[in-house]
Amino acid sequence: MIFGVQNLIDAFEQFLGEKRLTDEVQYYLRMYMQGPCYDLGHGGSVPPSDNDSIDKSSKKKGCYIERQIYFAVNRQELCQQFYNDVMTFHQLMASYGNGVNKETSQAWAENQLRLVKLLPDLPSEEKRDSLLKLLVVQDDYVSSVFIDTGMKPYMLVTLSKKEESPGSYNLFFTYPQLHAFCLRSGLQVQGTGDHFKVKGVDGIHYEFSAQFYKEKKGAIGFDEDVCYYLRNGSKVLVKNFSSPYECISDTLVHRITGRNVKRMVVNGQISLNR
Repeated sequence: MIFGVQNLIDAFEQFLGEKRLTDEVQYYLRMYMQGPCYDLGHGGSVPPSDNDSIDKSSKKKGCYIERQIYFAVNRQELCQQFYNDVMTFHQLMASYGNGVNKETSQAWAENQLRLVKLLPDLPSEEKRDSLLKLLVVQDDYVSSVFIDTGMKPYMLVTLSKKEESPGSYNLFFTYPQLHAFCLRSGLQVQGTGDHFKVKGVDGIHYEFSAQFYKEKKGAIGFDEDVCYYLRNGSKVLVKNFSSPYECISDTLVHRITGRNVKRMVVNGQISLNR
């Protein structure tokens, strides 16, 4: 039987209700992911997580998301973080499965945005920190924001602030998200989310692939990695990227689709993330 993510959380809660958590006992909430599981992180987790919650080592069963619960962990926070992990995974993969569909994705996005609006009015840093644990947005250099493409559900994209220009920012797509965004924009797309070709509104033929991101073995950080795409068959190197998630900027998306992504950011998020 295939459980949706909420069904799994409910069953996990019921199971834990009958158990006594001690310092010696630990449990894991785990769900195998349905649909595509592209290695966008090149060895890292997808989506990024403090506890490296995705394990892609099992090719037979596919990748899964996992959260660990032990004596001192807030169970409600952990279950919400797990739910966010699953939702974010399907956002980055531009896919559905595990009980995630258009309706549940939109409801999750709207609830996240409702919680974001509560942040400025919270009376203490402690309450703010507690709420941030339940959000997919973070108040730091790299975070996430929802954009409204004109079609539901909202799309969660990466926001990165530029150090050289205070207050400015760029938005970034994963390869599957760009694939989906081009389709939403009415463009003809050939290929799948991790490797595809598209003719832009500028008349130029573009080709993108997760394999066009080349990780420098043994290097620390991303300074020596290489990222590129093909423009009319010629290689174009991406400059000043910070991670595998920051290679496809809104500037490039605008060039391909003619659409201004920054104008699609759902109201209020950018100012809260400065």
